[in-house]
Amino acid sequence: MNEDVLLEEVLALAEQDGYEPAYDFLLAQRGAWKDGEHPQIYYFLACLAAGAGRAPAALEWLAEAVEQKEYWYRPEVLDDGDLKPLFGDARFETLRKISEGRYEKARRAGRMQFSWRGRAAGTLVMAVHGNGQNAGIARRDWAPLERAGAQVETVQSSVVDCTGRFRWEYDGENYRQTADAARIVQDAGYERQVWAGFSAGCDMLLRTLLYTGLSCDTLALQSPWTPLLEKECAAVCRALAKKNVEVHLFCGTQDSDCIEMAQMLYGALHSAGGRVHLTLQTGLRHRFPPQMGREYLRLVTRP
Repeated sequence: MNEDVLLEEVLALAEQDGYEPAYDFLLAQRGAWKDGEHPQIYYFLACLAAGAGRAPAALEWLAEAVEQKEYWYRPEVLDDGDLKPLFGDARFETLRKISEGRYEKARRAGRMQFSWRGRAAGTLVMAVHGNGQNAGIARRDWAPLERAGAQVETVQSSVVDCTGRFRWEYDGENYRQTADAARIVQDAGYERQVWAGFSAGCDMLLRTLLYTGLSCDTLALQSPWTPLLEKECAAVCRALAKKNVEVHLFCGTQDSDCIEMAQMLYGALHSAGGRVHLTLQTGLRHRFPPQMGREYLRLVTRP
């Protein structure tokens, strides 16, 4: 089980049964994640422990993360209300200060990363990660399309989130990084270009299509978190129609954060006569399905 899937299950358990069962469940999975870099799991353990009334355990998890693993986090996440039992504790404040120092160093060094080095297939999939993810996660998530013969390349934000993880900002500027990547490959001779986003990455792709002259053949949005649509839905639909972009939306029926956004975009595009498809994934929360089926493979294969 990968980290994203595990943490989605933990969130579902916390919402349903409370923090203590979720904490015990995550702790019981330690054998599956003891190796590798897992700053978010440590953060979840700390928040769940604190919320379950186990402040000493929460402090120990943060200490292991910061002191032993040398992880760091965005300053605001250490202000989360779940960690309130630790506020004012001298050791916690020391850990917070160490983390902030590392964050500032990483923030100053942050640069957009685009993996493309040249055309290697007829179809390009430009994959954009979600918040709290990275290019490696995006490549893993869209790997079935690569196995189907497409060239998958990834765009990674310059905005740091925590150790090894990145995020997108809705500031009217961050989307320019996806635009810069798209501009590099716009005239690279591909038969088809698919822009593929997950969660907040979907918003960056919509902004690129709306605010620039750049375009793609197909837009694939998984679990689309798209604040842009709150004010610009009609403009987005006009831009997609004008550029003749075929849109494929995928969203879990249990993805309470994003299903309304997916349905809103589908309804608006469908009413405007746009080429749009919506796949609702039964029982799925905010993540990819365990296996990509034909509805995904048609993104990169000819009918």
